[in-house]
Amino acid sequence: RMWKVNYNGTVHACQSFARKMIPRKRGAIVTLGSINSRMPLPLPAYNPGKAAVERLTQLLAVELGRHGIRVNSVGPTYVMTPPLKAKVAAGERDMAKIMAVHALPHLPVPDDIADEIEFLRANTYTGLGRHAEAAAVLERLQNAESLNGFAAYNLGIAMLEDERRGDALEQLDRAGQVTGTDEAVLAIRDKSNFVLGTLLVEDQQFERAKESFDRVRLDGPFSNSALLASGWAATAGEDYERAVVPWTLLAARDGTDAAAQEAR
Repeated sequence: RMWKVNYNGTVHACQSFARKMIPRKRGAIVTLGSINSRMPLPLPAYNPGKAAVERLTQLLAVELGRHGIRVNSVGPTYVMTPPLKAKVAAGERDMAKIMAVHALPHLPVPDDIADEIEFLRANTYTGLGRHAEAAAVLERLQNAESLNGFAAYNLGIAMLEDERRGDALEQLDRAGQVTGTDEAVLAIRDKSNFVLGTLLVEDQQFERAKESFDRVRLDGPFSNSALLASGWAATAGEDYERAVVPWTLLAARDGTDAAAQEAR
């Protein structure tokens, strides 16, 4: 029964959708794999089926790719579903062993996995140049905790590519003010502010641009580029004294960095 549900069910679903996608010469399929697709975990009924789903996905990607259909897979770790929660409570599953193969300090819930699949779908639309559809998906993901910052930034870029510049600027401004302590979230926030500032310079909104550049952390990956751009934004607005501050900070940094060299 486990094999029929996990593998045969995936095969039949993919066949059904592919038949309708092939004449249209477009489409995207996402299969649901598992950490069990990659690791020989002690679940003899479940593990082989998920390993087979991964290989099936690879085969379908090759077979259907010629028809303009993309096939990807999401392979989550253990997910805290109601059945798993009940097994843990009954002592039938060892949480210590489960967490030993898990990178994060908590297990995802089903909604988290659904959000990740939708995020992958939006990225697929973006790759196909279907930016309006990508934006529509990303708008529904703005409250997804597992995508904090990333869904906001990607929505801004999708809007920009869809020629909705005004909406894109507002969205990137929101993305540049997301809260969080995770380094990845802080980095995407910095990137949002840097991209926003660059767009505002193009629009000759130099004061707003400088404010965006100044929101970028001084110790983040976009720091040097933001300091240089902040100085140029102040200069473009003929505020030369304000340009000196970020350039002075930048000039004192690693001399091999291109931005630091330009500031000097």
